[in-house]
Amino acid sequence: MKSLFLPLKNYSINSTKLEMILRFFYAFLAYLTGMQFSNQILYSDVEHLKLNWPLLWLHHVPIRESLIILMLISIFFHLASSLYVYNRPFKFISCALFFLMAALDASITHFGFANLSCIYCGFCLAFIKSNEIKEAEKDNRFYFLSTQLIFLILYSLSGFWKIRGFLDSIKNPQWWTIDPYTVSYQFNKLQSFDFHLENSLFPTWLGYVVWTGIVLVEIVSASLVFFPGLQRFWGILLFAFHTGTGLILKIFFGPHAILLSLLLISHPYESRKQPSPHLNSV
Repeated sequence: MKSLFLPLKNYSINSTKLEMILRFFYAFLAYLTGMQFSNQILYSDVEHLKLNWPLLWLHHVPIRESLIILMLISIFFHLASSLYVYNRPFKFISCALFFLMAALDASITHFGFANLSCIYCGFCLAFIKSNEIKEAEKDNRFYFLSTQLIFLILYSLSGFWKIRGFLDSIKNPQWWTIDPYTVSYQFNKLQSFDFHLENSLFPTWLGYVVWTGIVLVEIVSASLVFFPGLQRFWGILLFAFHTGTGLILKIFFGPHAILLSLLLISHPYESRKQPSPHLNSV
């Protein structure tokens, strides 16, 4: 049990695992670009969109054709980064291109949590270098730590946002957020029950319990970056949260699941007390 709370200094990076995480991450960006943005380019009325500032230059060229070319170039650099995981120019270009594609998504809908996480994580992971370089293990541990920290800070901010939304809903009942009332309502709606607070199978007080648990898990998330022994367990908790919101609120959680699996559940940290041929001395 004590090993779960060992600080980060007691862990080193498994370079083989880290390399696999990088390969899967950039391959995932290629998949996300092809699946998510192709529908928007082909079927949205892109010619009449109010484009965000990174894409204003598209008003001077054929928009749809340019976006198709941009998407194909993006996929190429994502796949190149997946193959050459220590090539920094490829990875930085990949991150910049995904930012442009995310700006298109924000022009149609909004700048979502998943796209924002991918941009920040892609930028930090771009600094990771080959293990053959001197002191690479130490530097890579810092870069991966930064990636996890930024990713988990977004979860902590989401938890604080839910608290703010709940307080606003007290003043203004029309304000929608994931609050205790919404949790109770959506669960009963999912079960096809007539929603009456006094006799529902999922009453409001239980909604408070679930909502409080969600908020606490999110707020505490950022501190877990310093305790690798707890990261898999916390990643599973967040995975379960997204599964619940996906089933109950019909929110697509695919990108969140992939990022949690790569950065937390499959993290590359290994305890120094358990030597392995993959471990590098610091």
